[in-house]
Amino acid sequence: LSAINLPRNIIKANAGKRIRWIIALDADRAGEVNSRKFHAELEELKEIVFVAFPAPDDGDWDDLYRAGKLDEHYLQQSIRRGFQTLANTPGEYAFFLWSDRKQNYLVFDFRGALYHCEVSASRDKLPNYPQNGRYDLEKKYLLAGLSSFRDCSELVKICECNPRAVYTQHERETGRRSAVFHITFSDSRRAPRLMELEGNALRTADTFNNELLKTSVYYAFTGDNTDLKLLRARWAESGQREVTVIPYSGYEHETEIYAFSEFAYRHGEYQEVNDYGYFDFNGTCLKTTHKTLDLVERERIGQLPENFFSDFIKVFGPNGLVLLGWWTGTLFAEQLRKKQASWCFMEFTGERGAGKSTLLRLLWKMTGVVKDQEGLDPNKNSDVGFFRLMAQYSNLPIVLLEADGVMSDSGKSKGFNFNRLKEFYNFGAPTRTVAAFTNGLELRQDIFRGGLLVSQNNEIVGTEDGALLSRFVSCRCTKEHFTPETRLLAEKFEQFTAAELGGYLHAVLSREPEFWEAYQANYKAARNE
Repeated sequence: LSAINLPRNIIKANAGKRIRWIIALDADRAGEVNSRKFHAELEELKEIVFVAFPAPDDGDWDDLYRAGKLDEHYLQQSIRRGFQTLANTPGEYAFFLWSDRKQNYLVFDFRGALYHCEVSASRDKLPNYPQNGRYDLEKKYLLAGLSSFRDCSELVKICECNPRAVYTQHERETGRRSAVFHITFSDSRRAPRLMELEGNALRTADTFNNELLKTSVYYAFTGDNTDLKLLRARWAESGQREVTVIPYSGYEHETEIYAFSEFAYRHGEYQEVNDYGYFDFNGTCLKTTHKTLDLVERERIGQLPENFFSDFIKVFGPNGLVLLGWWTGTLFAEQLRKKQASWCFMEFTGERGAGKSTLLRLLWKMTGVVKDQEGLDPNKNSDVGFFRLMAQYSNLPIVLLEADGVMSDSGKSKGFNFNRLKEFYNFGAPTRTVAAFTNGLELRQDIFRGGLLVSQNNEIVGTEDGALLSRFVSCRCTKEHFTPETRLLAEKFEQFTAAELGGYLHAVLSREPEFWEAYQANYKAARNE
């Protein structure tokens, strides 16, 4: 037996014997679609047929059998779930829901819309269904129950969409919590979407309606406070999972997850973002709201070209290898700072045409960045914009270009003041402090979590105490190693795309534990040497 195979030979061999056939597939999309199809086929053969589903969170039938849960009550409830799942109208759905709960006021969703159903009748006029807890009854009992239920109930649609709370998100830096809803629509042409709400938006039907209209645009909530109260109780259960939210891309040191907009890694394990916008590594959940880093999809990435690294050394020489080493180390910057207090800055200088820009663009492509880029000029950004940019990435390089500037008539430098970046050397260094989005006096600090690389023509000039320059590893690029062969190779490197080279980031993150273990062993040996 399977979700796509109906044993028709067995059914036909026993046709007309008034056997009760029960289709018991898994409670997933394939199970529902095929159950509906097989049920119609057996009814057409004039056979007695029921559909049964396990409860959504109970696993499959084999799991339930091994756990000893398949008693008579569970099996009858599974047939009720089958009736409810395959209901053709909201009235039928309400009837099977009522038959289980026996509540006279129900709020439920049916095919992407919300309804409430109120039952008003004396006990002796209510349907006698199920009978003695049994749902596998002849069809006449079902039809009689449905008829009685229609006579004593009122059904009202209260929303053309179905908002379902799927998790609670927690912004660790501010302590702010909010509910995230997944909204499906009765109009199948409208794609599902997410909605984030503060708790006070769920206070009354009016406040909830106002927030829903902001997201759905056209679909209002016309239920009352009683409806919302029942929904709140349901959402409190479905939205229990707590997801940590970060406003940057890259590594989050408490969950140990590398989170990007479309994929994440944890301890070498890869995961794509789920339908609700977050990553779940065995209950450790993280979501990034930073969407401006456009990385190539892993499915589009090929193998690194043959002889790539040997050609890399020919073109870029020892300086290129040093920069690649620092760039790779920056993918572990937070772990390094946490373990050994700091991660070095990188200074990459040299005459024009020495290959600095070619190498930087190449490294961004190896990181999978789709847009051709090199870095940013801090002199062309406001302080607020610049330091906000510095906090947008974790365990990724921040590249500053041509920040040396020019001299004014008074002899003072008009270039960027690198002394402002000294503190970024250490773990947890703030880039700026701003007011938190709360009703109190709380502040929020934006933290520098990346690696700092300065690429320019002139070397950085530090103060006499050497506090700035001691933080930098410095490479000076020249053209001494250039040959006709390296020029051709350099032109080839310029033509590579992120889809061809972006596998380097995935190769490193998929082997994170191995890299980290090797670094610690080799760092100790190198330092002693």
